[in-house]
Amino acid sequence: MRKHMLLPARGPENVVLRAVDGPVSDPIPWLAVVADLADGSAREMQQAEVLFRSESHHV
Repeated sequence: MRKHMLLPARGPENVVLRAVDGPVSDPIPWLAVVADLADGSAREMQQAEVLFRSESHHV
């Protein structure tokens, strides 16, 4: 937190920062994006389902 000058939320902020130990592939795997969206609001969970249905047909 100190390295990036981050502070805890003090109001109605709507950003979630996820810290990952180790390297992250580029681009981020679609299933990781689905998992991140599913942990959010109803709108984000709906988008997670849309992405999951769309991408799982390609596997």
